Amino acid sequence: MYPFSIGVLMDGFRTDTLTALDKAAAVGAKGIQVYATKGELSPENMNAEARREFLKRVKDHGLVISALCGDLGHGFNDPALNPDLIERSKRIVDLAKDLETDVITTHIGVVPADPTHPRYAIMQDACGKLAAYADSMQAHFAVETGPEIAVTLKGFLDGLHSKGVSVNLDPANFVMVTGDDPVQAVYTLKDYIVHTEYENLDLIPSSTLMSSIEYELFTKWQREFILKKCLQKVKDSGVYDYILIDAPPTLGGWVMNILCASDWVIVPVEASPWGMFGLANMFDFLSEVQQITPELQVAGIVVTKVDTRKNYFKQTMETLRELEDIHVFDNFIRVDSSVEWAQDNSAPVVEYKKSSRSAKEYGELAEEVMKRVSR
Repeated sequence: MYPFSIGVLMDGFRTDTLTALDKAAAVGAKGIQVYATKGELSPENMNAEARREFLKRVKDHGLVISALCGDLGHGFNDPALNPDLIERSKRIVDLAKDLETDVITTHIGVVPADPTHPRYAIMQDACGKLAAYADSMQAHFAVETGPEIAVTLKGFLDGLHSKGVSVNLDPANFVMVTGDDPVQAVYTLKDYIVHTEYENLDLIPSSTLMSSIEYELFTKWQREFILKKCLQKVKDSGVYDYILIDAPPTLGGWVMNILCASDWVIVPVEASPWGMFGLANMFDFLSEVQQITPELQVAGIVVTKVDTRKNYFKQTMETLRELEDIHVFDNFIRVDSSVEWAQDNSAPVVEYKKSSRSAKEYGELAEEVMKRVSR
């Protein structure tokens, strides 16, 4: 993988350019992604002076441009349109270099699974020209993943014999569009990945397909260990320092799968009567799981949704600390509207508002957890 910086989409703020820069800086972003296919920031509308002025404004806000969005909306599968699309894409590369970024995100169209398909050769020809120009400029067209499976895309990119056309990894597209394994896709495409949403972080989102998981597991042999077998190759690779699995608040076969695949479990408890009510059932369930997976350890309990003004919080902490052989983390997570705002903006709170109380508390909790599991 190539090094890359994190960037928020300026268009996501739905305001003018200068205000978007202000907002990007305010939420603690390190960089921005800029649409360069039309409007005031397109190559034809930015002369040399305008480019220098915009770059200066970006730097004055303490930001960098992580990528230009160069998707022209057609792909490269029509030989009649390709010459114009290629020339326009080259001009976006020129703009990218003037704005001190090497990455242009784009869509090339759906790569046929069969290399003998006529469209395959058309796309190879167009992308070959793009790759050659990008190579000459030390830049990369980052193709968003998802319209085809990872193996098909890798074969297509291998045929270009270049890194000028590479990959903008979107794990969600693999899950929702192709049904491809997004973890395996990272290994398959690792030599081509130049742009993704968060540095040193890979995400596999859930989907509505998970709604039937309990039924699907019921008929499987050794169903408790299916997820463990799937993850073992990933764990053995040593690529990841930590693999975190967010389990649903149920005590069924899927949660048992998650626990059997894990080395440690963190038990979140809401500082409320209902939160405490379910704790006993959770530990009874953990005891059952440890009978078939004795290596599973309880890292501890973390108290969440805390309102320190309420006496029940103090009572909760006192009750938890009286539990024998159960660690309770010193750090807890208080109620904070920043979390809801971060969720509304589809961003981690530690990126959305670094100065918030929740960002600080989650950071401190993460450090405490790492010390705990590294013993």
